[in-house]
Amino acid sequence: GLSPHLWLDSNYASAFFTDSGKGTPVTADGDRIGCWADRSGNSFDWLQATANSKPNLVKQLGNNNLTAALFGSDNIAFTGTAGSEIDSNDMTFVWAVRLGFHDSAMFWGETNSNTRMRLIGDGADFNLQLIPFGAGGSYSGGTPTFSTSTNAAFGRAVNLITIRTNSAANTTKVYLNGGAAIGSSTAPTAAGKFLEDSHVINMINGGTNAPYWVFDLIVFDSSISDANLNTVYSYLGNKHGITTSAIS
Repeated sequence: GLSPHLWLDSNYASAFFTDSGKGTPVTADGDRIGCWADRSGNSFDWLQATANSKPNLVKQLGNNNLTAALFGSDNIAFTGTAGSEIDSNDMTFVWAVRLGFHDSAMFWGETNSNTRMRLIGDGADFNLQLIPFGAGGSYSGGTPTFSTSTNAAFGRAVNLITIRTNSAANTTKVYLNGGAAIGSSTAPTAAGKFLEDSHVINMINGGTNAPYWVFDLIVFDSSISDANLNTVYSYLGNKHGITTSAIS
């Protein structure tokens, strides 16, 4: 029940390489990352070939002095395959991430080059917005299907952010370090696919004023149970020195 579909782990020994061939590891502070290798065993590696668009390796961050991938005006991408695509109305994302303070696109480019998910903020409040993966629509003049706000603590430390969709309950819920959902909505009836076959999806474009430091991204191809999500939180909380609460 806890076999990740995708796991990007910045502290895994074989996480970062200079290119898709994975022949040269990236280990030095400040070096550019051309390949973030999937730890799940599914080989869903994320790539960036353009030198000045590659994220940086950064060390000694957070409560436990861990390694992260730093995104400014950078991104890294994955091209979907028949084996990678999952239903986006039955999946669970868990991030260990530190956020910047301005508008940032978290995932974009799938299907029609429109942003799928983004955070907007001014340093005092953050609003997480979601348009279903594989769906049409755009933030430009449009309305996201899901939106929730939280406070500035969201962006000033390493936090665990979870997005869990559930087609049976017809819900999308967002959690911050466990506990009660900080936002919930009715899920769309046709949510599309994530990591869809032949589609390119990008992560992350934050800009120089909105950096992201990504430590872990774990994606499950199902709406995992509260008990299993609590297990993930316990593991990541201990790993990153984050105080978490049981999902309620």
